[in-house]
Amino acid sequence: MGKLSFSEPRYKRAFRGKGFYAALAVCLVAVGVAGYLAVYKTYNMLLPDEEQNSTPIVVEWEDNSADPAGKTVSGVTEEEPEPVENEQPVSKEPEEKLFMMPVSGECYNPFSGDKLVFSQTMEDWRVHHGADLAASLGTNVRAAANGVVKDVRWDDLWGTVVEIDHGDGLVALYCGLGSNVPVKKGQEVEIGTVIGVITEVPVEVAEQPHLHLVMMKDGKVIDPISVLKKEK
Repeated sequence: MGKLSFSEPRYKRAFRGKGFYAALAVCLVAVGVAGYLAVYKTYNMLLPDEEQNSTPIVVEWEDNSADPAGKTVSGVTEEEPEPVENEQPVSKEPEEKLFMMPVSGECYNPFSGDKLVFSQTMEDWRVHHGADLAASLGTNVRAAANGVVKDVRWDDLWGTVVEIDHGDGLVALYCGLGSNVPVKKGQEVEIGTVIGVITEVPVEVAEQPHLHLVMMKDGKVIDPISVLKKEK
């Protein structure tokens, strides 16, 4: 009788070698595929019906030459802006400058222009380029209008002179104001500001106390009274 053999089956020996790892890999792949299918099925069940069966929406464009881009959304109309009427500029009249008399006295010796008049002090004939406004000694002299003091100086003929630029090319010389002048060069003054007091005018000392007022428009001597008549 032959000798019985109790060796291991071949499939068991295969698992001990490389066959074992190959079988293990196949099992892992099968598990992964089964898991993916289960997750995909569950996700589809959770989606709303409209998303599962949705179809793309197509927007049709129509050619429109009036549209800058050449395209206009169908069904949408663009309103044209109403024409704006050209507004006419409002012309604003320049404000008239206010003037006042520097002193309250009357003009007793007016502006003569090119005409010669007799000077009581100098005892000769000469032109009188200013207007003499009567006022007692010590009377306050006031600025005839708003302006800027251009200069304060002493003149041998006209005494202390305060020169004020009243704007628009108008400059006034207030002559014979004494030594204690309360304004200085470069100072802005308003109409009615006290700029000095009545004293003597050396070249007209023989006459009664007065303010000798000279006015120039764009460098040309003019009659001060023609300006002061505009007082308000």
